[in-house]
Amino acid sequence: MTSDVILTDAAQVAPYEKLYGRLRAAALPPAESADFLAKAACELPAG
Repeated sequence: MTSDVILTDAAQVAPYEKLYGRLRAAALPPAESADFLAKAACELPAG
């Protein structure tokens, strides 16, 4: 069973906002992400 957690207090939300910003900064742009995934898929072993 799963449940949702809704944080509304700024102090509780802040660490998640910081982490999300770091993830966005480290992420490739959309076109480069697609190219990266296509290349990785081609390198997978067949079968």
